[in-house]
Order: sequence, then structure tokens, then C-alpha cells
Amino acid sequence: MKFSPNKTVRLIVLLLIIFISNPQITLACENEEPPDPFATDVLDFLKVSPYEIFLKANDHYANGEYEEAIRDYLDVIRLDHKALNSLYNITCCYAMLGKDTLAATSLMSSFQAGNVDIYRAQNEEQFENVRESEYFKATLDSIIGWFDEKEANAGQLEFFATPVQMTYRLHLPENYDSTKTYPLLIGLHGWGDKADNFASLWQSMTEKDFIYAVPAAPYQFQPGPRVGYSWVDWSKGEISAQRTQQLSLHYLTSLTTRLQEKYNPSSTYVMGFSQGAFFSYYLGIINPDIYDGIIPFGGELHREELSDEMIAKAKDDLRVFIIHGNQDQVVEFKGGTEAYELLLKYGYDVTMNEFDGGHSIDMALLNKALDWMEDTSGK
Repeated sequence: MKFSPNKTVRLIVLLLIIFISNPQITLACENEEPPDPFATDVLDFLKVSPYEIFLKANDHYANGEYEEAIRDYLDVIRLDHKALNSLYNITCCYAMLGKDTLAATSLMSSFQAGNVDIYRAQNEEQFENVRESEYFKATLDSIIGWFDEKEANAGQLEFFATPVQMTYRLHLPENYDSTKTYPLLIGLHGWGDKADNFASLWQSMTEKDFIYAVPAAPYQFQPGPRVGYSWVDWSKGEISAQRTQQLSLHYLTSLTTRLQEKYNPSSTYVMGFSQGAFFSYYLGIINPDIYDGIIPFGGELHREELSDEMIAKAKDDLRVFIIHGNQDQVVEFKGGTEAYELLLKYGYDVTMNEFDGGHSIDMALLNKALDWMEDTSGK
């Protein structure tokens, strides 16, 4: 779609109508008294954690409490005007509520603030309630037109892969003895998280007679007030997503074999949460010669990406310990049960573990999974 002056004029008129008809979207700080620079509590606002508010907003959003989520996302934005995902999520909330003019305004604001994920906006399921609205459609069309013009001016986008230096966090057992063998556990964090956070689970693990390695996902983005990482880059469209998924799989298998060469583990397992859980399924099923078992937490198995032959081939060599919260609103509980039923049908040694909770890691079941892992003697 080409950018045109007529669409620009149309958009400006529509946005003027939006702002005139919705005066409540003005910044709250316009009506606030300036702070006293010499007050002893002048920096107390720094004690407020935008990230904690963002997580609370996400909970409201996942539960369909869109008005409450908007309030919390707005609080995040007041503390961090560049909180791009909060701006975008406000658009989703307004769209789910059928507020087309406010959805159009917040969508434009997110891209003006630096959002570059036009692919996501074009395909966002949450926009269905407002997608045909004149206000919203004109806004989205103009954003797409601006991106088309920008891409045309920048030249054709091509992809290539090259080796880069990556990092991982490593925990060794207390009193580690290099003459002994230990199980190796690879931990894969979820979308928007960091290796450092997932590695810190070590502190809550009761039995630590194994090696725990947590690689960093390669693709940085900002899902909220903090920078996060993903195993797949969707920002440049479907082709980029497919390529980066395969590159991440290659990176993870390469790291695993390197760790196996260095530590000679008695067995090797992959534990993944959410997006990391999907990768744990994929890694284990396509590499049963490398991995002895997988522990998917709050994730689903993308059946369409694995052939019958791939799934059948791994059934005798791969043990599976699935954990999923029965109130998960991010990856539905049926994602875990469907994976369990599929693998059971193929004859896998698979265990399904349910807990009362949402999209989170239940530490009691995590420690149960670690006991299950350490029960193996390797292949």
C-alpha cells in the first residue's frame, strides 16, 4: 500500500475528531503541581516499580478485565513514556471493549513512540472488534503506508546468518567434582524474560546435584518497562520468524553438544517455560540422540511443525514431564493436555502434572520434576 496525501489529510481530520471527542486522553501531568525540588521525598516516585504494575496489568488483561488493565498500563506509561508494549496493550484493551477511536489514538501513539512491529499490528486478533471502523482503519492504513514508504526508501530487506558471541548462565553442584558425572539441565526462559531471571530459579531448587545451564535468547525487544528477549524474531514478518526459529534451534543444539563435551553428563534434559517450553518439545523430539528428556512448563506442542515420523522416532528415547497451570490464560491448559494425549498416543513415557494457578512456574512441581530427572541413569 502506497502512502498518499489524501490518506494523510483524512487521518489528521479523524484524529482531530478523536481528540476533540475524547478530552480525557490528555496527559495527567498537565494538571499536576510541579514537585518541590528540595522536598525530602522528591525521589520517592523511584520506589514505584513500573514492572510490577505492568505484571498486574497483564493479569487483568489475561482475565478479560480490560478497564482495570488500561488503568494500570496508563500508570506504567506515566512512569515510563517509552513503555511501548503498554501503549500497544492499551490499544488491544480498547479494541476488545469496542472503543474504536481510543484504540486508533493509542495505536498511533505506540508507533510514534517507537513501535516497529507492523507485522503484529496487521495480524492482531485482538483488533477484530474495531478493524472495520473508519477511524481505526484509517489510522492503521496510514501507519502501514508510512512503513511501506520507509521500507521502499531503505531498500530491499535481505537476511543472512553469521556466528555471533552468545552467553549463558551456569550453576554447578556444590562441591562439584570433575571426576564424577552429573545430569545436565538446559533451562529455556519464556518470551520477554531474561536468562538471568531463569537462572535464578537455582536458588529455589531443593536438590542441586546436577549442572544447570541457561542460555540467553538472541532477539532483544521491549515487552514492557524492561528489555526482554525472544527465541524468535517476528518484527520483520513471517520469513524472519521462520529463519530465526531455525537459527535458535541450531544455537541451542550446538550449545548442548559443547556442554556435553565439556562435562560428560550422565543424562541431558531441557526445561522450558512458555515459549521456551515449545522449544523444549521441538529440541527433544528432533534430537532424541542428544536429549534424554524434556520438562515443558506452561507451553504447547506445535503439531503442525513436526511430522508423524519425527514424533514416532523419538518415543523410545525421550522422557517427558509436562507441567501446566489449570488457570493459565496465556497458554491455555488444553495446550498441555493436548501435548500429553498426543505423546501418549505415540507411546511416549510421558507424565502430565496439573497445578492450581496461571501462567507461572510452580516450584513444588519443578522440584518434583528435578527428582524425576535425577532418577534416570542416562541412556
